[in-house]
Amino acid sequence: MTKTNSILVGCLFGFFDAASAYETPQHAAMTARAFERSILTTQQAEIYGRLGFDRLNPLHPFETPSPNGCQTDGFPTQDSYSHPLPNWLSAPNSAPDPANVRFRCATEYDRRRMPLRFSGLLPGSEGALGMTPQLRFEAWLMRGAIREDDISANLYPPDDAPDQDPWNDQTRVFNHFYSPVTNSTDSSQVNQLGGRPALNWALGEADPFANAQLP
Repeated sequence: MTKTNSILVGCLFGFFDAASAYETPQHAAMTARAFERSILTTQQAEIYGRLGFDRLNPLHPFETPSPNGCQTDGFPTQDSYSHPLPNWLSAPNSAPDPANVRFRCATEYDRRRMPLRFSGLLPGSEGALGMTPQLRFEAWLMRGAIREDDISANLYPPDDAPDQDPWNDQTRVFNHFYSPVTNSTDSSQVNQLGGRPALNWALGEADPFANAQLP
């Protein structure tokens, strides 16, 4: 192999490695690694108390008494997590309406995209992380990264699709672009596809720099 070919192959490998970083399982793995390197691994950390997490079981933080297990509906049930609906703020600066919050369950779609030791696909991995590793505290964080990569529902294969987004069918990845120079997505194509600047999307505000904030 010539030096030129070696450089070309190296570039190709680098390209594919960079491309893989945008895949949902890689985002879940990056979240897991970030958790491992953070103070969240120490339950005595002050942030646990500030956020109220010190009252939760890190092996099963959303476990609540429910004989029916997790059911996605309008009421909190075992292992469910809250997801505000688009109209959860009925008017600017109003108090959130609890009726506009949906409770969702962890799904097998989520779990299959987690690292092997959480996915249930690695034989013998259950013991080290408990019998329900997909419900651990760090798995909850991974689930957020996984579902933020949602695309239009019709683009998933029928046998490997996530549950319905409470905000209706949308491609969330269009909202992950931001340029601090232009204070925009900096992409006319993303704008045409309905994307919003990542800063607005992450903070849930129409204009983060406005004096009066609007959701």
